[in-house]
Amino acid sequence: MSVVITDLPVDTYDDSGSDTRVTGSITIPSGQLGIITALVVNDYQNEMPVLSLTESNGLTLVPIAQVNRAVAASAYEPAIAAWYAIGTGVAGTFEITSTATHIRRWLTHFHTVTGFNTSSPIGAIGTSSALASSGAASMALSGITGSNSQTLAYLIGSAASGAPNITEGAGWDEFYDTPSSGWYATQAQFFTGATNQVDWAETLGSGSYDKGPIGLAFEIKEALTAAADLMYPRKRTIVVDRYFSRS
Repeated sequence: MSVVITDLPVDTYDDSGSDTRVTGSITIPSGQLGIITALVVNDYQNEMPVLSLTESNGLTLVPIAQVNRAVAASAYEPAIAAWYAIGTGVAGTFEITSTATHIRRWLTHFHTVTGFNTSSPIGAIGTSSALASSGAASMALSGITGSNSQTLAYLIGSAASGAPNITEGAGWDEFYDTPSSGWYATQAQFFTGATNQVDWAETLGSGSYDKGPIGLAFEIKEALTAAADLMYPRKRTIVVDRYFSRS
């Protein structure tokens, strides 16, 4: 069965005095995999954002990974955290809570997935607390992803000046790139097939960073096949349900 990722609307909010963000209503269809990824930038307080997540209907949320800079907390700290859940088909809101009390930028990504490995949906994971702040950058994964897997990758940094314009790496496709002059830069991209690292062709482009950037990536594994398929593998098609398909 093909892995199909649907990119849902991104919940974004700019604030300057809150440790909590409640998103708009999201429905993860029954039996589908939901991926929830939160990217934040703290404001002027010397605090490190550590994120937690709940859902209004009590949906079971499984942490995938969280990334912060490996330094003492200071102002304008970025953070990324991701979770997954198996959908029930009931609409609900998601509440992200931060240990840092003044989050400036909230951005929450939602994806739904079909054709995934139901017993173990997440495979290789990669994190970086200090990506290159200009030019090309790469981030190692914890293993080689499957030939029919998809890998999602996210990047965030707080901008000191200008609006950093991030460019995806060779073989990667971009979901979004959202620079904000003097505040932050966030980007998400995906890769179909086998890889052991995440690549960005350019992490800056213009302006400069105050903190970061940092990165998080993880593999979504293909559903297990029947015994006959395991003995005699066939070519499969991975479809990304956004603007186009990839074979």
